[in-house]
Amino acid sequence: PFDSLRTNEAKAWKEKIEAEGRTMVRDTELAMIQRMAAAVKKSPQVARAFAAGKAEQSLIWRDEATGVWVKSRPDWLPDDPTQRLILDFKAHADIAPDKFARDAFAFNYHLQAAMQRQGVREVFKIEPIGVGHVVQEKEPPFLAELRMFRPTALDYGQRLFRRALDRFAECWQKQRW
Repeated sequence: PFDSLRTNEAKAWKEKIEAEGRTMVRDTELAMIQRMAAAVKKSPQVARAFAAGKAEQSLIWRDEATGVWVKSRPDWLPDDPTQRLILDFKAHADIAPDKFARDAFAFNYHLQAAMQRQGVREVFKIEPIGVGHVVQEKEPPFLAELRMFRPTALDYGQRLFRRALDRFAECWQKQRW
């Protein structure tokens, strides 16, 4: 309702919105989000990946080896992870396969995927089929594709996750960081 957030009235409105736990989105941002959503629906592979599930479901479990509580929150958790991929959405400047692959490892997406797989194993006591990344361009035409790690990359992420949990538990026990 405001062109700018400079006035006291606009600032008060924004604070009220945030106090209610809502996120303020400007008209220009909403238009871009709507165009991105439409582009996702144009990709049959990506659109099918989002069928039958729920967004932003937390997976919380206690690691048996360390006693550490762990939380993972995939962007999309399928109703049946043994039949459909757990999904994470990544907006990216360049979705070319070689560029995204390098960035995926730089940003530790393989470790994140390992956490999500382990969360499904621990919480639901099932073996998930895998983790996919819906990768979408940040600029028009907002192309979107579904990408997956090779099993070796997921295994590497699992080893990193295990090491990180063990190290955290050791630091917590010794209170030495």
